[in-house]
Amino acid sequence: MSDSQRTDGEIADVRARLIDHLRGRIGPALTVRSAQAILERANAWQPASARGLDRHLSECADALTAPAPHCPVVLVRLLRQLDADGFGAAVTQLACAMCGRTDRVLSRLTDRGRCCGWCVARTERRPCARCGQSGHIVRRTGEGSICRRCYRADRELFWQECAGCGKHKPPVARRNGAALCQACAPRPTKPCVRCGRDRPVHANTDDGPVCGSCYTAPARRCGRCGELAPVRAHATAERPDLCRTAIGDRSVTALSVAAGGPATT
Repeated sequence: MSDSQRTDGEIADVRARLIDHLRGRIGPALTVRSAQAILERANAWQPASARGLDRHLSECADALTAPAPHCPVVLVRLLRQLDADGFGAAVTQLACAMCGRTDRVLSRLTDRGRCCGWCVARTERRPCARCGQSGHIVRRTGEGSICRRCYRADRELFWQECAGCGKHKPPVARRNGAALCQACAPRPTKPCVRCGRDRPVHANTDDGPVCGSCYTAPARRCGRCGELAPVRAHATAERPDLCRTAIGDRSVTALSVAAGGPATT
């Protein structure tokens, strides 16, 4: 027997075991022909992929129902293909080791297990070709890889015309495929933990979501009067945080400063 004949026979045995394993898990509803078609569509029929999958299934007999976080990517493709062909109830989809979602491509293998590209991008920090800072790289351009902050600030690459107001702004949501800016995007509603009404969330506190009517800004030291009170005007490059009283006394303060008096009341 030639080497090629031995190789062909070995691959045939591997493929037969894969078909038997699938049919043993799915049941008689899965025919031999259907099992082969699923393996082919999952790119698990080629010799290298078939051998890897066969080796993993021999080591982890319950891989179709309890996939290991560090399983080979061919198993992930097979699980997705089984679900696409109507056999999803008989298997368990592998979840991202970071976010736990099962509806994303788990193409990256990390120390924690297989992860989606988004989670890897959120945790990996590399130098940005534009700002030079270490950040989360989200886009590759002619000048190199750029971080999320630089990408979101790019009016050419990221900004789009808002379908609501028509202005050129950063998109935060989509409606029927059209971009919406922050002002036009629908705000999610949740029951407010204080009034109980289902309203847009203004802030997520330790107690839960709070609507705009019930929200009270945390007290901070006012940069003008020195009192501890909710900030009504946040600090800018020209002035400090201001409370309601300090804002109301702006005209008095201005007159005092003009007359050579102190800058507080």
